[in-house]
Parts: sequence; C-alpha cells; structure tokens
Amino acid sequence: MNCILILGDTQFHIINEPVLATVPYNRPSVIKTVGIGLFAGAFVAGLIVAVIAFFKKSARTLEQMSKITNLKCLAVLPSVSFKARQKKTPRTISLLDRRVSFDYKENIHSMQIRLERMMGKNNGKIIMVTSTAASEGKSTVSMNLGLSLSMAGKRVLLLDMDLRKPSLAKMLHSLISKDLKAILSGNPTVFESMTPVYGDNLFFAGNEKGIKNPVKLFSSSNLSKRFEHLKSYFDYIIIDTAPCGIFQDAYELQHVSDLILYVIKYDFVPLQKIQESLSGFEQDNNRSIVYVFNEYMNSLNDYGYGKYRYRYYGNYNGVKS
Repeated sequence: MNCILILGDTQFHIINEPVLATVPYNRPSVIKTVGIGLFAGAFVAGLIVAVIAFFKKSARTLEQMSKITNLKCLAVLPSVSFKARQKKTPRTISLLDRRVSFDYKENIHSMQIRLERMMGKNNGKIIMVTSTAASEGKSTVSMNLGLSLSMAGKRVLLLDMDLRKPSLAKMLHSLISKDLKAILSGNPTVFESMTPVYGDNLFFAGNEKGIKNPVKLFSSSNLSKRFEHLKSYFDYIIIDTAPCGIFQDAYELQHVSDLILYVIKYDFVPLQKIQESLSGFEQDNNRSIVYVFNEYMNSLNDYGYGKYRYRYYGNYNGVKS
C-alpha cells in the first residue's frame, strides 16, 4: 500500500514494508492439470493410431484386394466369439462345436461346395492352404474345410505340413495320427492301417512337435509321385503349410497342389506384402488360386456376410528337432 506525504512543494512516497506471501497467488488446480494431461495424451495417441492406419494400407475390403490381385474371393467367414473363461486359453473354432454360430458353419459349407466345383473341372484332389503371415487363421480354415468335406461323404486326408509350428493335432484333440514322414514314404500298409479321427471319412497325419529345416522333405524329387499315390486312397487331400510370407515351404509344395487356398486376415498384413507373397506362386492353367477373407471386423452386409472379430493365433518361434 502506497501513501503520499506532501511537505511544501515536495512529495514523498511512503511504501509499506513488504510481506512474504504464505500461499501461491496462482495456485494450480490438480483436477484441471490432470484433465488437460489426459486430453492431450488421448489426442496424441489417437493421432498416432490414425497416422499408422493411414500409411499401413492393409487388407480391409474386397475392393482393395481387387486392386492388387485378380484372384477370386471364395468366402468371407463370420466371427465366432466364446464367453470369457478364467483360464484365457484360446478356443478352437470347429464345425463340431455347438457353440459355433450357424452363419460360420454355413459359410464353411458354402466354401466347401465352391471348392468342389472348382476342383471337379480339372479332376483335382489336393488343396494347399497358406497365408502371408502367422496369426491369420489358416489352420482353422484347413481343419474345418476337412470336416466339411468329410461330412459330405468325402474321404479326406488332412496333412499338417506346417512343420515348424504344427497345430492341427492339438486342434483336433487327436490321439490317432500317422507320422508325416511315414505317410510321404509311399508305403501302402501305412494308408491301409489309418484310422479316421472324426466319423468315418477324415484322416489326419502330422507331428506334434516342430522340426528344423523341413524344406529337405518338401524338395524331394519323389514328392510328386508320393502324392499321386495318396490320391488313389482319398477323394481330397488338404495340406496346411507355413505362411509363404515367412518361409518357402508353400512355394515348394505348390507343384503337388491342384488348388491354393490363400487365407487373408482383415487389417493384419500390408497389401504390398500380400501382393509380394502371391507373386511367388507360378502361373499354371491346371492350378487355381483363390482366397478367403478371414476375421473381418466391419459389416459386410453388401456381400451378405456378417461381422468379424479378432482372434490371435501366435508367433513362430524357434523349435527343436
């Protein structure tokens, strides 16, 4: 507080003695600060996600796929969700599970019928299933296609040739299996002694544990002859292979296949990577390549399909022989 003292013609300014403040003049609000921080964090996170989504350019629509390839989309499978469990173990999506939706089963059966028509044009029997990367659901598609064909009265052999990370034995809960090397040896007694894993028509061969360097097995000069021998015992042979965007196995096995079923998961792999992986397959008038759009997250009502949901598959790790 200032005072003015006038003595004659002179003015004196008297200033009070300063007092030290005991509380801040502009005390910050904790709630306001936290709110601003949360808003800024959410905005930055949203901006990062938007930028990644914009530049990722992964497969999200059939129109996008038509721009990078002229392949036919054979099916779009609806999602299957299960109730939460205390043990968060992944559930197998199977046609035999009553909890699996009717839509999913119908789309699998429709895919099976379309495949049979395509295979019938060239009297084909061998279907190879692959994908660009891990976690796209190719093994689930392989298993359910095999089940669907066997339910239609076809004698089917399901081969787990994803030898680095075999999974079909566990998915089938199968205790009845033949070693893959024994099957590919061409010994007739092996086929005659095989027992179906479900019903009367589905047979399975594969290893429970991964092996190193399976390319030697696939690059054998006698492989084509062995598969020709297999055709005399089965109506259809389904080969589940490792992702072709990671390993060369599928490219080695394409020569014994009559049809390649390529599994593409929604918004998972960049379009450029899908295009590069597909370009590794040789053009052959006797071999068809089609794809299935898997786990679509958006509505596909324009195509007559339902909604999709994410289901994690896992990563490829080192395995011991």
